[in-house]
Amino acid sequence: HILSKHTRVNLAEPLQKNIKTNKIIAIALVYLAAFAFCYIAGVLSTIPTSSSVKVGDISPQTYTASKDVVDEYSTELAREEAMAKVDAVYKLDSSVTQDTLDKISADFSAAEQVRQSARTLYLEQTNESESSFSPDRIDWDVILTQSIVSNLKQKLSEYITDENVYAIAASTQSQLLSLKTDLTSLVSNRMSSGLTQDDTAEFVNSLASVLTSEKNYSPEMADLAANIAGGTIKANKIFDSETTESSRKAAADAVSEVVYKTGQNIVQKGDVITEANYNLMMQLGIISDGQSHGMRWLSGGILMLVIYGSWILYMFILEPKLRFSFRANLSLALLMFICVAIEIVVKSLSLLATPVFLPVLVASAFMRKRSAITLGTLMSIMICYLTTPSDGMFFCEENMRMLTASILGVFAAVLTLRKRQNRGEFVAAGAVAGCVNVLIYLCFCILDGRHLSSVVHFMLMGLLNGLAAGFVSVGLLPVWERVFSLDTPMQLLEIANPTAPLLKRLMIEAPGTYHHSMMVANLAEAGAEAIGADALLVRVASYYHDIGKIGNPQMFKENQLHTCNPHDSMPPQESAKLIIRHVSKGVELAERYKLPRRVVDIIKQHHGTSLALFFYYKAKELDENVKEEIFRYNGPRPNTREAGILMLADVVEAAVRANKSAQKGELEDHVSKLIKSKQDDGQLDDCPLSRPEIRAIEHAFIGVFRGANHQRIKYPGDEKRNMRRATEDKHETTM
Repeated sequence: HILSKHTRVNLAEPLQKNIKTNKIIAIALVYLAAFAFCYIAGVLSTIPTSSSVKVGDISPQTYTASKDVVDEYSTELAREEAMAKVDAVYKLDSSVTQDTLDKISADFSAAEQVRQSARTLYLEQTNESESSFSPDRIDWDVILTQSIVSNLKQKLSEYITDENVYAIAASTQSQLLSLKTDLTSLVSNRMSSGLTQDDTAEFVNSLASVLTSEKNYSPEMADLAANIAGGTIKANKIFDSETTESSRKAAADAVSEVVYKTGQNIVQKGDVITEANYNLMMQLGIISDGQSHGMRWLSGGILMLVIYGSWILYMFILEPKLRFSFRANLSLALLMFICVAIEIVVKSLSLLATPVFLPVLVASAFMRKRSAITLGTLMSIMICYLTTPSDGMFFCEENMRMLTASILGVFAAVLTLRKRQNRGEFVAAGAVAGCVNVLIYLCFCILDGRHLSSVVHFMLMGLLNGLAAGFVSVGLLPVWERVFSLDTPMQLLEIANPTAPLLKRLMIEAPGTYHHSMMVANLAEAGAEAIGADALLVRVASYYHDIGKIGNPQMFKENQLHTCNPHDSMPPQESAKLIIRHVSKGVELAERYKLPRRVVDIIKQHHGTSLALFFYYKAKELDENVKEEIFRYNGPRPNTREAGILMLADVVEAAVRANKSAQKGELEDHVSKLIKSKQDDGQLDDCPLSRPEIRAIEHAFIGVFRGANHQRIKYPGDEKRNMRRATEDKHETTM
């Protein structure tokens, strides 16, 4: 029962979606496991060991500094003491003084208006003559009722009391003027030296006694002046926070840091542990306060989420070839796992020993350079987090230095790799990364003024980091290629060797197919180079694309050397079935010989769902109603540029070789028609080849053919040989 093309597509789509979903779930689980391991290992490595010692205890042992460190607690105490000795700085604001004096003058002007209003009211009520008016003899409590006082107070400021109103009414103009003059003088003199907020209250409280004892004013008048002063005087000696802080900061900066050198005793056995000792041991991570370290877990989780989230986002957007590859993602997650595990081990030996270059070099063998650099940058951040001191967490000076050296080393190592076809390149790349580390560490050591022995130690560790990664990657790569079936350039070169088992079988058992494959490889490589595709992958896949013909080579025209064609006596349907089967047989052989996955995929796709035209037309001659689906390959159609290039190279090489007239003339037109026929048949619909790229591939093919059909000098006997070959060509038919 033969399914139609439409039915096959409908059945395949749900299956493909299901497979893709399962792959995504599997990849997510892999990265989730790697994330959990790195997260837990990273946080636990930064948590210091808990200790039962506390301030005031007798030290059970001698504690020493594990590195040069500034005693932050003692240094901060010394700076606080220096800052406390700096007095506050104030500045005089002359505008406040003038505003105060103006307000006093305005209050006395209002008081004079109230005095005159009270005088007028009294004269109107008593009809007494103005010449006999004497305000100090009048009982103003009777004259000025509460309602009148309230009306008069509306002319005065809110701090003037009812008693002050009576005092104003009982005074004369000269008395008010004199009080104004004396109050203004006292306020002006005092404010000239500056008044703080505290000084203001003290000065106002003393005014009344000064006016009564020294100026001989009545208590009522002195109280009036005190109220006016209390309502108007503002502090004009303003605290200068900027100058004060600057002075205190200068005093703090002048205090030298309390520094402990590596190996210096913090507290000796038998001594009492002070607050400073305890805090320094906490700072160095020698002891822990036994808290839950929730902030460490939170910050570590956020950092790891950013690292893994950035990588997954990068893979999803910029690495479409790898984002759905379970093997590739499993290998990358395992590289992260191995890198972190190595770091946990070597961390106890030296913080300068970092394995960050190892996963980068291994990944560079099967990833693009920019992807390897991205991976290396994220791994550098992760490794620096694992080596962080307990006191500083990730963002400390030492880590920033290591991060700089690691990232620059990653760039240098990856950019040093060129074709990645020689294992010696990886050793050289590791050495270059080590040299970059040496230079970076040298810069830091010079700036720190380190001793020569320390400089040599740093430089040796930096060089060893790169060299060790280079040598280990060379030994690890073959295992990685075999376990994960990765198509690295080195593995592709190995299987491209004519002595490779499967290729050797093809050469011996199907020599015509072998020759055809070599020609297709030349075409496909030229096409790949023309558009910047993976030329090495295309060449190697071309070598193996027809290995399915090994099982039954005589069924294919290129292997029928001076023998009859078995298809002449077979039904076209049976012939088509045998021809189409070479694709599935090729996939079986490729998987059995463990060829790289992308090579296997190209073998599976190199005919797509094309039509076996020769046998289809032969069947049409016998039966007009023959179904086309019987003569179509099972697919899938090419879904990568490399697979599309190989399909075009395969059909063009076979057709041009069979059509001798096309080799001699009209080559461009013939090649163009062959490529267009594949486009019209929809074979390139799933392939990311643009029109300009297809045009460039076409020109590359034509260039190869023209180079192969070049002119040469005729030697004696050439004419006879050419006549014999022409006779043989008449009997050749195309399949």
